[in-house]
Amino acid sequence: VNQSIAAGGTTLTFAPAPFNGGPGGVAAPNIQVTIIGTTAGDDVFITAVSLTAVTIQVKNGGVGVARTVNVIAQGF
Repeated sequence: VNQSIAAGGTTLTFAPAPFNGGPGGVAAPNIQVTIIGTTAGDDVFITAVSLTAVTIQVKNGGVGVARTVNVIAQGF
């Protein structure tokens, strides 16, 4: 909740890690991101999803921008 994301992207580490996702704990989590105070043209990019971390970046018009987001990481 209220996680600051830098213009160049921010890596969030799961705690405790590794993430316990899926049967046997081997599936990376599903990531959901909501931008707080969205500006027209904002797009969320979720990369490098693993059992221990995820990288999130927000771009507007193809350029990285700093934003505040809410993030949910959920196993299934």
